[in-house]
Amino acid sequence: MLHHLRLLVLTRCIGVLLMAQVIAAADIVLPASGSLKVPVGQKMVIRTLGSGNQIYKCDPASLKWTSAGATAELFDDRPPSTNLKDFSQIGNHFFSKDVKPVPIFRIKNREIRTAEIGSEKSPGSPDRIIKLKVTQGTLAKTVFQTSTSGGQLDVQFAGACTKADFGNTIQQPYAALYTFFA
Repeated sequence: MLHHLRLLVLTRCIGVLLMAQVIAAADIVLPASGSLKVPVGQKMVIRTLGSGNQIYKCDPASLKWTSAGATAELFDDRPPSTNLKDFSQIGNHFFSKDVKPVPIFRIKNREIRTAEIGSEKSPGSPDRIIKLKVTQGTLAKTVFQTSTSGGQLDVQFAGACTKADFGNTIQQPYAALYTFFA
């Protein structure tokens, strides 16, 4: 069991490292046309790489697996050295336990609560870009989630769930770039 845990941790670290190397030098790419624009006057204040799990739960009304939020560790996106210890975690992303969960980011002991205000297909990619506005906190005013990899339900869970699944969750590994503007 310990061997499998070490392999999982190593695989996640390598995946985060590879994704960071690909996107660390890239600027945020938003669709040329559409509503997803950086608000006038706002500048990037921090960019992080999130690595964690998208969470799904069985919805009793529809008997389908539905999104129940996510949890992720946030890492400084600056290219690390070859030493994984230099790849520093600077925060966390998670959802509140409210009836309607709220996306929360906690970075360097500062917390912001957000609300989705738009999403569009990413240029040249099947994933979506999500735009969030900050509703509480002062770290940023706008957050974009881009370059998402993973997090989708496995084919075995893509269909209906059953009453036996009520209360259970499914976690799907994902990584995404989070860019904060103020």
